[in-house]
Amino acid sequence: MTSSFAPPAGDAAALASRGRQLGESAAALAGQTAQVQRGAGLVQVALLQSNSALRIDELRKGIRGIDHEVELLRRTGEEVADIVRDRAAALQHLTADLERLREQARSEPDRRPLLEIQADFLRDDHRCGDHRAAARIEHLTERLRISTTPTPRSRNVLAGADTTLTAAWTQLSGAYESIAEQAHRADQASVAYQLMGFFEGLGDGVTGTVHDLRDLVGHPGDAASGLLHFVNALITHPIRTSDATRHALTDPYTDDWKDHEYGRAVGRGTEALAELVFGAKGATKVGKVVREAVTSRRAATVAHVWSSQDPHVGDLANWLDSTRPGTVKHVNNWIPMHDGTLREVDIDLGSTVIQVKSGNARRLLAQMSRTRDSSGRHVLAYAPSLPDGAYAHALRNGFAVARTKQDLLNLIKEFA
Repeated sequence: MTSSFAPPAGDAAALASRGRQLGESAAALAGQTAQVQRGAGLVQVALLQSNSALRIDELRKGIRGIDHEVELLRRTGEEVADIVRDRAAALQHLTADLERLREQARSEPDRRPLLEIQADFLRDDHRCGDHRAAARIEHLTERLRISTTPTPRSRNVLAGADTTLTAAWTQLSGAYESIAEQAHRADQASVAYQLMGFFEGLGDGVTGTVHDLRDLVGHPGDAASGLLHFVNALITHPIRTSDATRHALTDPYTDDWKDHEYGRAVGRGTEALAELVFGAKGATKVGKVVREAVTSRRAATVAHVWSSQDPHVGDLANWLDSTRPGTVKHVNNWIPMHDGTLREVDIDLGSTVIQVKSGNARRLLAQMSRTRDSSGRHVLAYAPSLPDGAYAHALRNGFAVARTKQDLLNLIKEFA
């Protein structure tokens, strides 16, 4: 047997399984739209009950923007799933054809040279099909990137939705803050907390879904080579690749659940994904929390414990979360820029980020400007050792800089 008849590299069954997974992930996004609509109804009721200043039509406009993004993600995911399944079938056919030619060459030795040429032709044709598939996936990924990231229109859609959700969070927080300490209203306060958590998690999920899907169909870095690496990983290490994807999708849910952030956990995805994470029994429990929206206030207000290689960042994040539970979303987080790159911020509050600087904080204002202009987020700075002259200069030029924790808290109330 010559190398022409050797079985092709790859695992058709593993690739087919991955295609099914991608299809299921895309299908689950359809449920995300329904989840958004259900959550929107809850928030509209809460806004009306709280006499909120937030206009209902603005909320609806933000929801429509999210619907558009989710639908684009769903269509892209389904197309990619079809491509992967098609290549799995092609690989299976190639394997069978090469085996047939090998047996034929064994029984008819005089025809071996001709059969080898035929086998090489089949391999070349399959290789061309792989390249076309990779190019198609790359095109779909690029379409997704262009639609969701770089154009001013698409940025405004997501930014508008994110701003609306942030405003909803702020309005609800203000509406229920005054009753939070009243024992006889503890359940209602808890309802508000979980409802706000639902939309906070939903906002995180929508903005993060773009990157989740891109991670599924591609690889960070160069699109073409990344896709080849990804497909190769599916074929050669299907279990490891599957585990990595599963953890990337489920860890945020389980972390929120452990921290008693039930509303945020449910807001991150559909009921199907909740069942995937928690199992049928856990999903029932999640559904109960959503339907009844009642849990103990003590459990609802458990703060995160944040850690960072920079002790100033970790200490400040923990202080903020103990003062205003749920304010801090991440520390040392990489956030997307308009050009598709990532930039690290010290403390991520969602639509607002905080840069923490010790010492004389040289180049602080330049860093704040770059982050603000390239990400579209509000940028605050905490620089307790900033000299008087530099502090005055920052304030004169409109930079939100604080030297005390209380001043920073006041800025957060204003911007976040």
